Amino acid sequence: MQKSFFSVIFSSLPHSLTFLTFPPMLHVDPNIARAKTIDKQVYTSLVFWEGSKEKIFAPSWQFVGHIGLVPEIGCVWPFTMLDGLLNEPLLLSRSENNQIHCLSNVCTHRGNLLAY
Repeated sequence: MQKSFFSVIFSSLPHSLTFLTFPPMLHVDPNIARAKTIDKQVYTSLVFWEGSKEKIFAPSWQFVGHIGLVPEIGCVWPFTMLDGLLNEPLLLSRSENNQIHCLSNVCTHRGNLLAY
């Protein structure tokens, strides 16, 4: 039996985030005649939102921008990844070997931004 998209997401959530009985709420019957709309809590639940950020957006590829943002060797472009969603400060750079890199824009020693 194939698992639904939501059951895969919530089966991997920490137990502390699954207390709202997500799997039954998100069950989608494969028989379209018996299928119903998704429970409104999917759109309004803070727990669902937090779980989605961690399980959908954080581990997946996200578009950052065009390579023209760092046109020359030594260029850096600081930005916030998914501003208002993940709020992850990142830094796009072009290295001496002309490769583009993306790294955290936070100094782990001082906790400050590396570039503004």
